Amino acid sequence: RLVAICRPLRLMFTLINNKASSGDNFVCEVLRQCASTCHVCFRRYLEPLSKNAYIDVCISSTSFCAAAKTSLGFISTEGGSVLAMTGACFIYCITGVLGISAAVAEFAYIVVATNSEFTTDNSLNYVADPLFVTAICAILGASIAISFMVVFDHARRKLHQHGCEYSNLKRQCHKVTSKGAELRRKDQRACTGL
Repeated sequence: RLVAICRPLRLMFTLINNKASSGDNFVCEVLRQCASTCHVCFRRYLEPLSKNAYIDVCISSTSFCAAAKTSLGFISTEGGSVLAMTGACFIYCITGVLGISAAVAEFAYIVVATNSEFTTDNSLNYVADPLFVTAICAILGASIAISFMVVFDHARRKLHQHGCEYSNLKRQCHKVTSKGAELRRKDQRACTGL
């Protein structure tokens, strides 16, 4: 609930901050200066509260505040890859919703327009306007597809975060291993020199 309640505030402050930081919009700069205390509170308390924190709680079983801090740190360090992945996933989700909606609409239209039970005037299930039924079916198909795409988006975010964490850990292990091998070589040279 907290994430849902804070989302409009987060979006508003993010928009004002982005416009003010770019220097394009004088009004947003004035608004940010007038609400500088609110901006500080936003940066400290509201910015970490996102659905990424909720996903981190579900996967990692950490407290919400710790998860919020972790997810904000991840987005700060891996910003470019998060942005690229989010854009690609957004395109995939829109394509999926539109494709599923179109498939459901086409199937509904074929059923309603070709079945004699729906096309005969004296039938109990007569449909006078098959396009209206098709539109309702398309809307229902899209709403079901959206729920699946939201789950897909949550899973993608967490898998991406764990992938980046694994990559960073692998790089750190490689550095440690490289330094360890260098120390062993120095130690061997020192021992053979005796």
